[in-house]
Amino acid sequence: KQWYQRRVAITAGIEKEVVEPLMEHMCGCAVGLVSAFKDCNGNITKSDIFELAGAISVPELGGKTVKDFADDILNKIDFETIESVVRMLMEHLCGPNSDGRGKCYSYFYDTASTLMQWFAYSANQKLSGSILGIGDAPETCAKFDIGGFAELSEFIEIVNKVKSELCVKECKDVYEDVLMGCCMGNMVLDKELEGNITKLAKNFETVVHSLGMADFKMDEYIQYYDSTLELVRDPKCDNDVTFEIKECTGEEGSGSNDGKKTGGKGNKNKGGKKKGGGKKKGKGKK
Repeated sequence: KQWYQRRVAITAGIEKEVVEPLMEHMCGCAVGLVSAFKDCNGNITKSDIFELAGAISVPELGGKTVKDFADDILNKIDFETIESVVRMLMEHLCGPNSDGRGKCYSYFYDTASTLMQWFAYSANQKLSGSILGIGDAPETCAKFDIGGFAELSEFIEIVNKVKSELCVKECKDVYEDVLMGCCMGNMVLDKELEGNITKLAKNFETVVHSLGMADFKMDEYIQYYDSTLELVRDPKCDNDVTFEIKECTGEEGSGSNDGKKTGGKGNKNKGGKKKGGGKKKGKGKK
């Protein structure tokens, strides 16, 4: 119990002292910084250092001067789309979490903390006290076949392996709670954000081609991105397990993970006693 309380205190301390100040700064300034850079990037190559190198022709740059080369690269970067992506990400991260406490960046911090502990547990590290995020579900819901993932080489094999780990009836509520909260829904259901990220990936490909790497392609990575989004939106389980992911309502929920089924994640952030605090033995997924 003491170990669990220390873990909660450390997690909450990092969030309060590091994550929250950083994200509050980002929520207020990130879009403005990107916008300011976009508006003034045309003046970058007018600085003294570029003027000094302006007359120097570099063979490795196709005979262009450093200034002309930099101008060419900057002109190819889609700053408008970068600004749009940053704005949408900040809107999602800084919006209220209607499933639980605080803003959505707190949800993602909670999820990352929980997944890190699940990884440690899956790697056979001995844990004393409660396992984060599983509430009163079997502890096997926090244990995954990490070694099996290491043996896979094809992306589709990894996707199918993830599905087999997720599509477990007794763990459904846990995974829906921790991995598919409304803050995640905001991200993965935003088709405009998806389109802009894809557009930005293709723009990155164009910029890389300008650097002389003509064989570089983003198509495969875009396909991975699309497949990952589809996996989170709907794992399409082969059994009768189904998941539901929704967007947030725009209002902050309660600190006890309002409306959720496992009851563990929200309470532990309040420093209170977790529902289903002890490890429960039961029918596992493996």
